[in-house]
Amino acid sequence: MADSDNSMTIEQLAEVYRTEQSSKLLSRVRPDLYPAMAELLKKQRMTYDRLLASSPDSIECEGAGTRRTKGQRLSKQIVELRMGKICRLALRASMEKNPEAIDELTPEEKTYYEQMVLLSRNHKAILNRLAGSITYKTQVLKEDPAPEPVKEVGEKIPAPIQDESIPIPEVAIPMEEIVEEEPEVYVEIPADELDGMDPEKKAEPVKETLEEDGPGMVTVRVLQDIPTFAGTLRDYTLHKEMVVNVPEDVANILLNRGLAVKITVSP
Repeated sequence: MADSDNSMTIEQLAEVYRTEQSSKLLSRVRPDLYPAMAELLKKQRMTYDRLLASSPDSIECEGAGTRRTKGQRLSKQIVELRMGKICRLALRASMEKNPEAIDELTPEEKTYYEQMVLLSRNHKAILNRLAGSITYKTQVLKEDPAPEPVKEVGEKIPAPIQDESIPIPEVAIPMEEIVEEEPEVYVEIPADELDGMDPEKKAEPVKETLEEDGPGMVTVRVLQDIPTFAGTLRDYTLHKEMVVNVPEDVANILLNRGLAVKITVSP
């Protein structure tokens, strides 16, 4: 066997193959076996390509092609033979507490061996995992969470928020049924009401959505914008200076909270 510092020849490659093929055990090879084989194949390809370009019909080109084909075949068979032996070593190691020595392995083969041992051990426990009888599992490492800010002594730590959605309070008025909105109309505001209004407001028409005529209806003027809330017969969205006919219970709520004032519409 050639020294590790020397390039591998086709004859040395054939000797490694004959040794591996004749024994069921791994033979001791040069530590740089795989880089050396790769370098040999690279040189063979370069030589063949050069001769193929300069003298494709020459005996040298034909011989280079033959050596290249032989080198590819032998290196492939060496890899496959050693892979089979390494797999058997890894399988035995996964089932025994004292695995065999692996001094004959190259650095690349030791990595392959260790991975095969791990895969074999994991597969060996497949029934226990499927049956749920394994009482522990491999911990998956995760990134450390961001540290929480340090609280000063005496500082009150707020309770964690369980739900980020905060309901918007509504006016607690039951809505028994919803009716279609009546067409918008304009109403006349009495002179005494107009006198108390801002002069700029007198020139603006005041829109109102009337409820159905009937007992228990009260006319009010809205003093500020009010978000949508549920009334007795429908939902309401009221705006400042709006004059609207609403049921008495809705009017009482608006009046009691100072959101509207009661007015009398001239006949």
